[in-house]
Amino acid sequence: MSVTAIVKLTSLPGQRDALVSAMAPAVEATRAQPACLAADLLAGIENPDELMLVEHWTSVVAHEKFIDGMIADGGLGDIMPLLAGELESSHYR
Repeated sequence: MSVTAIVKLTSLPGQRDALVSAMAPAVEATRAQPACLAADLLAGIENPDELMLVEHWTSVVAHEKFIDGMIADGGLGDIMPLLAGELESSHYR
């Protein structure tokens, strides 16, 4: 059974487009993972500074291993300065 990972990101005011651009390589890297079944970056309608990354993975372990690798490789370095707060991430079945 697959797992859905929901990652909520809120950009600094007026930085949504920069955050979307910074997220593009990370989303493509996510989609390229064999254990990733799909990944979509959605922009908020009511709150334009809010983004939601919806990922479908074969397991929570596979997702966490990928995220740990991204952090270790500095793959989130361009993203973090554009955030108004911490990333919020949860897994669902």
